[in-house]
Amino acid sequence: LYHYIMVNYKDLGLVNTKEMFAKAIKGGYAIPAFNFNNMEQLQAIIQAAAETKSPVILQVSSGARKYANQTLLRYMAEGAVEYAKELGWEHPQIVLHLDHGNSFELCKSCVDFGFSSVMIDGSHLPYEENVALTKQVVEYAHKYDVTVEGELGVLAGVEDEVSSDHHTYTNPEEWTKKATKLAEMFINNFKKFEHNAAGKALVSGGRSSGRGSSIRSSGAAYSGDQSRRDCGTECPGGAAMRRTSA
Repeated sequence: LYHYIMVNYKDLGLVNTKEMFAKAIKGGYAIPAFNFNNMEQLQAIIQAAAETKSPVILQVSSGARKYANQTLLRYMAEGAVEYAKELGWEHPQIVLHLDHGNSFELCKSCVDFGFSSVMIDGSHLPYEENVALTKQVVEYAHKYDVTVEGELGVLAGVEDEVSSDHHTYTNPEEWTKKATKLAEMFINNFKKFEHNAAGKALVSGGRSSGRGSSIRSSGAAYSGDQSRRDCGTECPGGAAMRRTSA
């Protein structure tokens, strides 16, 4: 019986997308994300990234992961980092990202095998179930400092192993209202917490101390064609949700 040993992406020399996106937003530049299926494709991606000293996201679909094998992918990613250094890129910024993961189990397995970023695509589910699934993935991934991407809206057809026979483009006004409502709920709950903490301090005659809370905003990577635009926004649990609109 074979038992795999969990590996953290940092041990492979990879990075997650958090700092990478923050720098890109501040610098006003885009970050390329390439899907690859074999060594030759990976070589070309790393050669170009090293030559231009460009941060890069290596994307692996569920199908590609099955084809290439999860263990081999881990060592290919580690090899990509070392190859970039050989080409003169002293501090390579390389992300290994699961593209369109369709289950918690798949995302968890990728985290355990050294991926530094995962996408959970629950867009085919009702909104509440999508949020619950995304939150479950976020809670597990963030324990290992792995960034998470989610998806809102549905595109008709098949993308990797996620399929739908209809499209539901994201309505920006609708999601602005939902995001505003979530923010208001958070602020109101935090005010109640502050009020209760202050009250307890007064009753006990002592000082109240507590951890500060913050709302984290995720960076967004933009890609698209004539028919759609993908944007990053925040969802409950801290995932960068991808909003699909016409």
